[in-house]
Amino acid sequence: MRNQASLLLGIVMALSAPVAPNQERLAFAIQPLGKVDASLINLARQAISEAFGGGPADTMAQLELPAGAYYEPRKRYRAEKILVFLDRIGREKGIKVIGLTSIDISTTKGRYEDWGIFGMANIGCPSCIVSTYRLGRGKVDPALFAERVKKVVVHELGHALGLPHCETPGCVMQDAEGKISTIDRSDGRFCPHCKKKLGPILGRAQSWE
Repeated sequence: MRNQASLLLGIVMALSAPVAPNQERLAFAIQPLGKVDASLINLARQAISEAFGGGPADTMAQLELPAGAYYEPRKRYRAEKILVFLDRIGREKGIKVIGLTSIDISTTKGRYEDWGIFGMANIGCPSCIVSTYRLGRGKVDPALFAERVKKVVVHELGHALGLPHCETPGCVMQDAEGKISTIDRSDGRFCPHCKKKLGPILGRAQSWE
């Protein structure tokens, strides 16, 4: 009887204990590529913390942009080749890598063989790349430039986390279509639809070290 009572008590305690939610590890790290000053890295860290919660993203040691990504005719770097380089880092470490550079990047877009872009990510892949080259540093109010950087970081990281472009006006996942005005019109947040898609991802950002 004593054993049965102990077993019954154990079952009751187990059933009444709170069930811990699934806390799959989600970690971000910023990979500076080329010369990137601390202010830009801090903006990226702030954007990630505000959008996804948790602690700020870690910063990895600066690396040079991969030589194989250089596009000689336009003196800039091809984004899709940079992503191959960053994806390898992300897979090795089991993290989402945000490549950050001040150098111009490009990709093929429709009939344009080499189209300058703000950033790029393949949906659901380990990395994204953000370039501040076209965001108006030194040409617009510093506060506006800072907001642009943060919005592009969140947008590209949203793609890396599985979100496609969104048609909701103002959503940070709206396709900029090469227009800086689209970025400026966004409030920098996920719309309710995109937020629902991200679901438990929000609020689970951690340090990867």
